[in-house]
Amino acid sequence: MTRTVPMPAPAALPDSVLLVEDDAGDRLLVQEVFDQQGLAQALASVEDGEAALDYLYRRGP
Repeated sequence: MTRTVPMPAPAALPDSVLLVEDDAGDRLLVQEVFDQQGLAQALASVEDGEAALDYLYRRGP
Protein backbone atom coordinates (compact mmCIF):
# COMPACT_ATOMS: atom_id res chain seq x y z
CA MET A 1 0.00 0.00 0.00
CA THR A 2 1.41 3.39 -1.03
CA ARG A 3 0.81 6.30 1.24
CA THR A 4 0.81 9.78 -0.26
CA VAL A 5 2.01 12.61 1.91
CA PRO A 6 0.71 16.01 0.84
CA MET A 7 3.39 18.56 0.06
CA PRO A 8 3.19 21.85 1.92
CA ALA A 9 2.22 24.88 -0.11
CA PRO A 10 5.23 26.91 -1.22
CA ALA A 11 6.01 29.86 0.98
CA ALA A 12 4.72 33.12 -0.35
CA LEU A 13 7.39 35.47 -1.58
CA PRO A 14 7.65 38.75 0.28
CA ASP A 15 6.34 41.91 -1.35
CA SER A 16 9.34 43.69 0.07
CA VAL A 17 12.08 43.32 2.64
CA LEU A 18 13.68 46.21 4.48
CA LEU A 19 17.28 45.48 5.41
CA VAL A 20 18.64 47.71 8.17
CA GLU A 21 22.40 47.18 8.30
CA ASP A 22 25.19 49.62 9.05
CA ASP A 23 27.95 47.54 7.47
CA ALA A 24 28.19 48.26 3.73
CA GLY A 25 29.81 44.88 3.04
CA ASP A 26 26.97 43.01 4.70
CA ARG A 27 24.40 45.05 2.77
CA LEU A 28 26.19 44.21 -0.47
CA LEU A 29 26.29 40.51 0.42
CA VAL A 30 22.54 40.41 1.08
CA GLN A 31 21.84 42.38 -2.11
CA GLU A 32 23.89 39.90 -4.14
CA VAL A 33 21.94 36.96 -2.70
CA PHE A 34 18.64 38.66 -3.51
CA ASP A 35 19.93 39.37 -7.04
CA GLN A 36 20.94 35.73 -7.52
CA GLN A 37 17.51 34.56 -6.39
CA GLY A 38 15.69 37.00 -8.67
CA LEU A 39 14.37 39.01 -5.75
CA ALA A 40 16.35 42.23 -6.17
CA GLN A 41 13.18 44.29 -6.60
CA ALA A 42 11.94 43.06 -3.20
CA LEU A 43 14.90 44.45 -1.24
CA ALA A 44 15.28 47.94 0.15
CA SER A 45 18.26 48.65 2.37
CA VAL A 46 19.15 51.47 4.73
CA GLU A 47 22.11 52.14 7.00
CA ASP A 48 20.50 52.70 10.39
CA GLY A 49 17.35 52.83 12.45
CA GLU A 50 16.67 56.49 11.74
CA ALA A 51 16.85 55.86 8.00
CA ALA A 52 14.58 52.84 8.46
CA LEU A 53 11.93 54.97 10.15
CA ASP A 54 12.27 57.60 7.42
CA TYR A 55 11.77 54.86 4.83
CA LEU A 56 8.78 53.34 6.62
CA TYR A 57 7.10 56.70 7.18
CA ARG A 58 8.13 57.92 3.73
CA ARG A 59 9.97 60.92 5.11
CA GLY A 60 12.87 62.66 3.44
CA PRO A 61 14.09 62.76 -0.16
